Amino acid sequence: MKDLGQLLQDESGRQFLRDNGVYISLDEFNDALREPTNGGPNRVYGAQQLYMDYTLGVSTKVAALKDLSDRGIETDFIWIDTDRAGSDNLITRFYWPGIGVDNAKGYGSVSVKKAKYPEIRFVELYEEYLANTGREFRKALGAEDKYDAERFQRFWSNFEDKSKLVDLNLSLTEFLFRDYFEYFPEPVVLSENLGGEFSRQLGNVVRDMPAVIEGVNESIDYLKRKDVDPQIGIKDETYLPIYVTCQNDGKRSPLRRLNEDQPYAAANCSCGNEMKFPMGQELSVDYIIRDATWSPDVTLPFLTNDSYSGGVVGKSSALYGIVLNRVMRNVLGKEPIPLFVPVEYTDQLQDIKTGLIPNYFNRK
Repeated sequence: MKDLGQLLQDESGRQFLRDNGVYISLDEFNDALREPTNGGPNRVYGAQQLYMDYTLGVSTKVAALKDLSDRGIETDFIWIDTDRAGSDNLITRFYWPGIGVDNAKGYGSVSVKKAKYPEIRFVELYEEYLANTGREFRKALGAEDKYDAERFQRFWSNFEDKSKLVDLNLSLTEFLFRDYFEYFPEPVVLSENLGGEFSRQLGNVVRDMPAVIEGVNESIDYLKRKDVDPQIGIKDETYLPIYVTCQNDGKRSPLRRLNEDQPYAAANCSCGNEMKFPMGQELSVDYIIRDATWSPDVTLPFLTNDSYSGGVVGKSSALYGIVLNRVMRNVLGKEPIPLFVPVEYTDQLQDIKTGLIPNYFNRK
């Protein structure tokens, strides 16, 4: 089956994307924007896990948002702090040859409790470890004659007085993007914005969960018939688009809908903790929202659709975004917002191919 890169190779593939609300031209995407369902000015968002450093993929999203901001469109970036801290190296490490405890891999790193790998938002930092990383980094820069005290201090000030990984990464993220682009989209930290509108939209989706599951599976089948990789798998009748976090060890687990007579949601943590939440015949998420530390899975666009005019997405999320858009239109009765894949920015950002941190210290 074709991935996004293969679809972009000919006009028929590009037309298929346009027909399904996915654009690779910023002008076409701009023309397709609509006023948010919830009202207000045009506003576009991007979303990504909250890293320490960023290479081309995320940086192209920020570049596109900057150009949209220059056109007078309001821009947000949803920083996802609800994934496992161990799910990607860049969440806890930044690249520089020969520094830190992982010299063989060439990473500088901050410490996480590797035995547990809690979500990003719950990871505590070790002051002593951070101080050692700073010393190692200064030494590595000096060995390459790239140590500048003032430049280093501007960078390292983001590490000072930080006890949580989420605070360090957000500070460093804003610093690096402002340094490179002279711009930073309005930050929206996911865990701090799961109440209100996002909770309400979650309730609307779960209330129609049997039809949503049927719609997701039909849309996956539709893409497969078109020889397009949907990037997500078939969902069974127990599926819920929700993770809950175990209070014992900070790990998150997927919820499942069980018992058709008296429906409830349940998740089993690897520590042995079983979490249960009544749903009732109306499939309410009220107990989940009230009693659980919850977060969405890849269906975040279900929650954002009514608040935004469009979304800037990656190559994989563009394709499963087609699946979700079809569900919104055919099952939930919503008009999905257009999506933009910023592949046109790749060539102009080659100087940050290895990361914003190397670029910051390698610049003359």
